[in-house]
Amino acid sequence: MKKVLRCLLLLGTALAVGCSDNDGAGPDGTTPPPAATKAVGGLAAIGAAISGGQVSLRCADDSTYSATTAANGSWSIAAVPAAALPCAVRVTGGTTGGAASTSTFYSLATNRDGAVSVNVTPLTDLALARAVGNLDTWFAGTGAARLSDAVADLPAAIAALRADLGTAGYTLPAPAGTFDPFLAPLSAGTPTDPYDALLDRLGEALRDEGRSYAQLRTDFTEPGEGNILPAPVVEEPEPVGSLAAHIGAAFAGTYELSCPNGSGGSVTRTVVIATDGSSTLDGAVAVGAGQGGTIELNSSAVLAILIKRADGLSIRLQFNGDGSLASGQAATSGQSPGCAAVSGSASLGSFSASTLIGSLARSQTLTCGPGAAGTPVLTGETSYIVAANGAMSLGSLTVSEAQYRAGGYKVKDGASFPGEAPGNEIELYSATSGPTGRELYLTLYTDAAGDTAKVDYRNFTSTAGDCLPPT
Repeated sequence: MKKVLRCLLLLGTALAVGCSDNDGAGPDGTTPPPAATKAVGGLAAIGAAISGGQVSLRCADDSTYSATTAANGSWSIAAVPAAALPCAVRVTGGTTGGAASTSTFYSLATNRDGAVSVNVTPLTDLALARAVGNLDTWFAGTGAARLSDAVADLPAAIAALRADLGTAGYTLPAPAGTFDPFLAPLSAGTPTDPYDALLDRLGEALRDEGRSYAQLRTDFTEPGEGNILPAPVVEEPEPVGSLAAHIGAAFAGTYELSCPNGSGGSVTRTVVIATDGSSTLDGAVAVGAGQGGTIELNSSAVLAILIKRADGLSIRLQFNGDGSLASGQAATSGQSPGCAAVSGSASLGSFSASTLIGSLARSQTLTCGPGAAGTPVLTGETSYIVAANGAMSLGSLTVSEAQYRAGGYKVKDGASFPGEAPGNEIELYSATSGPTGRELYLTLYTDAAGDTAKVDYRNFTSTAGDCLPPT
């Protein structure tokens, strides 16, 4: 009788639940399946990862969840009911680069197939602020409407942020027209990562202006203010011939070679390299301003410097690991005979290939297509980065500092010595980083002003292509 009465009382408000002698069972007496859940996580970073940050989720059904970011900025909550999504995300505290993080950043996790992963960065924060207004008030609110409205308004806010970043002078990760700060791949603290590089440049611009991030967010969401993003800091261009100066500083000195004289004897040839990269052979100018030559540094198994002119003059010096002269070649025209080392030593203790290559650091978007031969693996807008440590990446193709130091590199400077190859050329290669596991070459060509003229890639199969800056 009590069971019947209980069912009658519940019938008006919980008819769908049903009544049976099996408490917790469905209308047909079976136990309903557990509610579906999703793993929700992502990465929190301002460029550098936010380590030890407190992650808070406030979801559409007003449930809350929390986590702590790892050293690399990653965080994860194993089981959030799918029906609870979308969820507002907030990250507070922690450290970035060893310093306490004093800013709060917001994001939005939406219901998608599979695990839900979302970035929390200054760019997700700005886009969300553009969509919903005051983020602190929005996060503290209740009810599903505030979240469903944010989901609906976010695409337009992201598009507006992309436009503002482009107008301010920032390079967006490719493809720039669809860059989504919430979902784009991000490797925190990795200078070759395009998203990381964008965050670094924004942070640098704020510091240069003396403006806090909190003030930027307030300014960004004020109606009628227009684009108030800080312009990226413009680095002073390296002087023309900077590579020659870098090379000259390490290899400046006097080197003596014992070379065959053509009649069974030998002759001593003296090569002098100045700190600006200019040089003489037996007292006569070998390469200097207006001489139409280049200075070239090669390294794979053997570190060698090559000085040459279009008229056939060629000097090659090879060095031991301690910088002492190992052997060489010298000729004013034609074939250079092999020469034995007599004396001379380079300052390799102060030489850094990564610093030399990093002196042409840059981040930009290029347009890739087929080269003179080969099948391209990159087409259209592609991110290109030379990091300060000398690592180079072109879209999905990357040669790290460790890879090219193990594989090889070539640095060629003709900017100070106009002639057959004006501008600079940097070629990095590795035996294991190609798209098919084969040797990959990435080569940067610059003009006499140091600006990118072309980047190409190739390997020992049929893969090859060229990437050009916007015209």
